[in-house]
Amino acid sequence: MKLNHKTHKIVIDELDRIHAGGRKEDVSEETRNVIEKLTGISYDKCFGNNNIGYKE
Repeated sequence: MKLNHKTHKIVIDELDRIHAGGRKEDVSEETRNVIEKLTGISYDKCFGNNNIGYKE
């Protein structure tokens, strides 16, 4: 899956929702699928819940 106008909007809308205090448990199935396909990791490990990019 590639980023396009539709999937970009889904990601931006979800980022806005999470930053506004939205619960990850309330994510729609479409949004979960888009984010997982674009990132290659599970939705539950997105939004800072992983160690990607961290060095000790």
